[in-house]
Amino acid sequence: MNRLLDLPEDVLVLIYKWVFKECAKQIDNKNARSLCDFYDILKKSKLCYCINMAERDERDERDERDDRDDTNSIYLYRQRYIKEDSRLYKLKYIEYPVSFIPADFEYIRTIIEEFAAIIYNDDNEDRKLMKLHRCRSGIYNLEYTRDTIRVYIDKNKLCCRVDLENAIIMGYELIYYSLKLINILELNPYDDYRDIDGLFEWLEDYNLLLGYTITNDVVAVELGD
Repeated sequence: MNRLLDLPEDVLVLIYKWVFKECAKQIDNKNARSLCDFYDILKKSKLCYCINMAERDERDERDERDDRDDTNSIYLYRQRYIKEDSRLYKLKYIEYPVSFIPADFEYIRTIIEEFAAIIYNDDNEDRKLMKLHRCRSGIYNLEYTRDTIRVYIDKNKLCCRVDLENAIIMGYELIYYSLKLINILELNPYDDYRDIDGLFEWLEDYNLLLGYTITNDVVAVELGD
């Protein structure tokens, strides 16, 4: 009988984290180190991680834990997260669905795309978060297409699952803070229909990362509320 499984879940999580970090110290593996950083990024993100790896395997029917926040399972399935995937080298962009329809689409599209470009091209050394967007996720462009927002990724930048999911998180953060700062800085003076407010509120509501699919070098993200 495995007494370890009888421990409270919060204690198990601490044990898994400690074991993983100690193992990672012994492994000269860029992907493993990225996974450690990824967990810290998730804790600070506005996007809630709800991808449940256990659902893809056979699970004990008695397991009734809440799977709305599945960041802890990352440690349990770490080998899958750091395994290289050749499909990711060719990715073109990550696509986020948008169901909010602005009244003045062209005006709002121009504001969002121009302001986002300022963020991911920012070379100020003091803005560490913006540097993180560029160097770790490979983001180089953003496009608003009315029913989606596409975040473009440099080829050969992503090599494993943790790289991809990091880029998904960073892309969401880029969209989130672009909309927020456009409002704060009052860069939308002709937004008579408060479309930026509507988009931002929609994004705040749909802040659950439920999954994603890869088709023809495009990642389609599934968001939930």
